[in-house]
Amino acid sequence: MSELKEKKSLLQKIVAIVLGFGPGIFAIGYTIGTGSVTSMIVAGSKFNMQLLWVLLISCIFSGVLMFAYGNYALLTSETALYGFKKHLKFGKTLAILIIVGITFGQWNSLMGDFRDFIKYYL
Repeated sequence: MSELKEKKSLLQKIVAIVLGFGPGIFAIGYTIGTGSVTSMIVAGSKFNMQLLWVLLISCIFSGVLMFAYGNYALLTSETALYGFKKHLKFGKTLAILIIVGITFGQWNSLMGDFRDFIKYYL
């Protein structure tokens, strides 16, 4: 039995670790985005450490929401929007408002990314 087990090299172990975390890193990178990073750098250069509390609160809220919605999706096999629509009285309206809000926020982020790119890099 022990003859069948192959020892993994250090490179294979590193590749396995990267493959395990890779999708999460890309999801986090997509969620945060380059515009947010640029905005944080600009805010940090203008206001020093005065806005650190905003970053802390944002991280706490984001972590709690990701944990809650992730567990909800794992337990019920429903997305949050479908859960709102299915279980709340005005859930369909709330789900539409969330979609509109996220779309508007993403649109503004893209415009901010473009504006920051033009302003700082050209």
